[in-house]
Amino acid sequence: MAAPFVNLHTHSHYSILAGTMSPKKILERASQLQCPGVALTDSGVGYGLLDFTEQATKFSDVNPILGAEVFYTEASRFEKRSTIDGNEKHLVLLVQNETGYKNLLQLISKSHLEGFYQQPRVDHDLLEIHYEGLICLTGSAEGHLGTCFYQQGKTKALDFIKTLQALFPDRLYLEICARPTESQIEFNKFLGASAPSNLSYVVTSDARFAQSEDEEAAETLYCIGKNSLALDPNRHRPLQGNWFKPWEVIAEELNYLPADLLEKARQNTLTINENIDFEMSFG
Repeated sequence: MAAPFVNLHTHSHYSILAGTMSPKKILERASQLQCPGVALTDSGVGYGLLDFTEQATKFSDVNPILGAEVFYTEASRFEKRSTIDGNEKHLVLLVQNETGYKNLLQLISKSHLEGFYQQPRVDHDLLEIHYEGLICLTGSAEGHLGTCFYQQGKTKALDFIKTLQALFPDRLYLEICARPTESQIEFNKFLGASAPSNLSYVVTSDARFAQSEDEEAAETLYCIGKNSLALDPNRHRPLQGNWFKPWEVIAEELNYLPADLLEKARQNTLTINENIDFEMSFG
């Protein structure tokens, strides 16, 4: 029997041109892999949450976890400077309870109404107001923490972890992402070796398509969104390896990390799933 695992970072086609799965497909895939839960974390939006919740009623074996990627700026969300702002990277937020759901809606709404520049953005001030009831994952190497690590170095990345710890003292998880890229592998090794010892890990695959053979289609959609050529050998490939993987594939891809770290990270995904105390009401 496959080891149970909950993927806490997945995208549907509501992540416009950056995901190919419908909410129903995400739930189907989770059910096929005997995952007791799965999260929907689309990029900067909550369009799919209602669809996801409605479809989840057909999958009694899978607990739907509501969430989103939010694009985090260290400057003010009101800053709109050409070539500086608008390229912010993500954090992952998950709804733990009703307060968290209301706060996630506030963050998504205000990121569009107040912080939009090229993309919807939140800043620290906004998170300080709307953090309660939310679980935070640090994101993949393509996220804000990964960008801190690659552009400003290890010290800056560790400082940002401390910033997040202050906001989410018992609800912050370091995200190990199962992707076969050099940047993700290096980032995972950094997290495994250098992160504060009092923090917990989770493992994800930042899933944007269901099966490995769907990658070409997903990449084609991404190229349409970025106005780039799919056949360009030098183009950025942010979706490489981002399929909805079973735990056995994830564990094999991450075999360069300590086995006890991976096992604890897997168990933490189950614990988070069990501690979700929110069910959307349609009454």
